[in-house]
Amino acid sequence: MELIKKLNDFLQSTDSRDFYKYIAIIIGIITALVCFLGWRYYSSTRSYLEQIKGINEQREDEIKELFESHERVIMEQKQVDTLLEQDPNFKIGQFFDEILGTLGLTQKSGKKITSHIDRENYRESILTVTFSEMNMQELCELLQALEQAKRIFTKELEIQKSKKTPDTIDVTLVIATLQHKTGE
Repeated sequence: MELIKKLNDFLQSTDSRDFYKYIAIIIGIITALVCFLGWRYYSSTRSYLEQIKGINEQREDEIKELFESHERVIMEQKQVDTLLEQDPNFKIGQFFDEILGTLGLTQKSGKKITSHIDRENYRESILTVTFSEMNMQELCELLQALEQAKRIFTKELEIQKSKKTPDTIDVTLVIATLQHKTGE
């Protein structure tokens, strides 16, 4: 209350010319403040709109990639189905033994473990084979022969230096194939 009384006394004591000067300054400050707040509001809004536009463009790109990926998956699934229909009685162990016989690596292979994993539409047959005392040339020939076979794929390859013979390696190879769930 006392602040208002002091302000009233101050205004009463000023002449009209100073009074209009103070009013003009106050109106100028209020106008500048309103202009600054308006500028700040519109610049923030513009910045947010640009961010939203960037996010939407990024989402559009991601959606395009997802659609392209989905189309590739559908195409690859059709290729796999065609490949599976060509030889419905394919056995991964038998096929691998034929490759080993062709390359002359039968004596270097150790234990073979076969396992299966059920996927959505397929059953994945996995063959784990260990080799001992191989050289790099034999391994490369084996991997090349496996790469040429469309029906199987390499899942894992582990190479260690052989403890028995120098300049040789011990290899653990995991390969797999897909089969229809209904057909074994």
